[in-house]
Amino acid sequence: MSTSYNSPTEGLPFDADQMELWLTARLPDTQQRHIDDWLRHHPQHLRYWQALQQDQRALAQLQPPLEQRFLDDYDLKPSQATPSARRLRLPVMPIFSGFALGCLCTALALPFWTTTPSVQVQQPAFVQSAMQAHALYSVEVRHPVEVGGGEQAHLLTWLSKRLDRPLSAPDLSTLGFELLGGRLLPAADSPAAQLMYQDAGGERITLYIAAAANSQPSSFLFSEHRGLSTFYWVDSHWGYSLSGRIDRARLSQLSNQVYQALML
Repeated sequence: MSTSYNSPTEGLPFDADQMELWLTARLPDTQQRHIDDWLRHHPQHLRYWQALQQDQRALAQLQPPLEQRFLDDYDLKPSQATPSARRLRLPVMPIFSGFALGCLCTALALPFWTTTPSVQVQQPAFVQSAMQAHALYSVEVRHPVEVGGGEQAHLLTWLSKRLDRPLSAPDLSTLGFELLGGRLLPAADSPAAQLMYQDAGGERITLYIAAAANSQPSSFLFSEHRGLSTFYWVDSHWGYSLSGRIDRARLSQLSNQVYQALML
């Protein structure tokens, strides 16, 4: 089924190329000011394009920068992940008091134990790659994805073959997001997949899936960098993250929906 969404350039007196140059401040000053003035008089467009500008700045501030890699460099090997019964994983907690016991009961009532990584938690490498990929592609006007959501069957067959594991696209329509499409990305040891979703207001979130053979199974964790947030977890040697520039509570709800669709 084709996904319908509002075009971010609908109603703009500027073309996509001009807006991409505006996002990265590469227009001559007079043209840059002309677009700034127009946006100030059209707040519905201003909110959308300012959010994209924030993502662009977040990408520039992420360190280290993206390394140049080529998919031909990867030696695709059979996946080591095998189908197994999924089980709830909770962080180890000393139950020394009624407070700790209450925390444990709360955790058992949720699909995940949601927490923010502390200094003791080593963030898997795929998390930063996921945030970089979101910041890079979520601002694209013409080519945010390689294969559109209208070709979902083809998209998932292609990505499943390249990652050597079956993939599905969680249905997030009940939470206001529709599948925009996806793309294949380079990762540390093998290709990664990115699925992009968009809501009626043009806000985008991305699901990133990559091999994480050296990472330990984890609970549901949260990371944030200058307003760009992600919830992530590791299961059966695979890393998953959902990233977006939306409030933490909404992203948490979406992430739980993704987890239930992919893991249960």
